[in-house]
Amino acid sequence: MKQTKRTRQVADVIRNEIAELLRREIHDPALGFVTICEVEVSTDLKVARVFYSVLGDDTAKESAARVLDKCRGLLRRLLAKRVHLRAVPELEFRLDETAEHASRIDALLQGTVVPAEPLDDEEAFDEDEEDDDE
Repeated sequence: MKQTKRTRQVADVIRNEIAELLRREIHDPALGFVTICEVEVSTDLKVARVFYSVLGDDTAKESAARVLDKCRGLLRRLLAKRVHLRAVPELEFRLDETAEHASRIDALLQGTVVPAEPLDDEEAFDEDEEDDDE
C-alpha cells in the first residue's frame, strides 16, 4: 500500500487505539500476549492491515488469530467511538513474523564462524595463480 502523510497519521492513530483497546476492552484469555507492530492503511482509508506479533508457540498464535478475527467488528465499533474519521477502515489482522525471522537469522549468524586467516586450499590456489603468471 502506498503511504502518504495522511495515511501514516491515520495508521499511527489506529495502531495506538487498537493496542489500547486490546489492553483494556478485550478480556479473552485466549488472546495471550499480543503486540500491535504496525498498521498500513489504504490510500482511500477503507482498509487497515493490522500486523501483530504473539509471544508463544504456534497454538498461542492460532488462538490469538481466532480471537482477533472474532472481535474484529467490535474493535471497529469501539475504534469508531474513539477516532474521529468519516469512515473507520475495515480491519484485517495479519501475523507479523518479522521478529521471529530476524532471530532465526541472528541465530544462524551466531553459529557461523568466519576464519580470520585464509584456508590452506585458498593459499595453494593463490600460489598456483602466481606460478601461471610467470
